[in-house]
Amino acid sequence: MILISSTVHKCERATHKSAGYDIRANGEYHLMPGEVKVIGTGIWVEMPDDVMAMVCSRSGLASRGIVVNNAPGIIDADYKDEVKVILMNQTDDIYPVNDGDKIAQLVFTKWLDAGDVVSIHREGGLGSTGDK
Repeated sequence: MILISSTVHKCERATHKSAGYDIRANGEYHLMPGEVKVIGTGIWVEMPDDVMAMVCSRSGLASRGIVVNNAPGIIDADYKDEVKVILMNQTDDIYPVNDGDKIAQLVFTKWLDAGDVVSIHREGGLGSTGDK
């Protein structure tokens, strides 16, 4: 069972087919052009050990240049603090965030424990075969 608790605004899905739960701002903020700011939400989550949450951008905001800077932000099952959103203003205008505004979405998913993973170093990678 996943438990979402809030001290202020509900964290809920817009429809029963929505994958993400709307995350709302707790407080008033102003994002200056190019600024990255940590926005409080007033919500906490408790999840089983095999579940994680991802803080994702809202498509409507992202299309206007307001994005979750580290999207998706990962919340591990053992995280016990307030869920916060690292929001970035990619526009040339000041963006006001009002108390209760939908600023991101929270998506839950199970994750696979890969057990003992062996890491090896290989040469190459992105662009290693040339850019042509």
